Amino acid sequence: MNKELQLALTRLVVLLIALINSALAHYGKPLIKTDETFIYQTLSDLFLIGSIAWGYWKNNNITQKY
Repeated sequence: MNKELQLALTRLVVLLIALINSALAHYGKPLIKTDETFIYQTLSDLFLIGSIAWGYWKNNNITQKY
């Protein structure tokens, strides 16, 4: 199995899990149990990690180039 096919199948499996969880949550039986605090903290952490990575990736030079 080539790498592209493996990646496509992985994305498909993740999508199916998300769809199944969404359908079950709609009927009051979520597969993946979360609460608002967990979601808020996770999104805050991802935003923090993303902003740190972006800041270091851009390498903001504040001195003049001669």
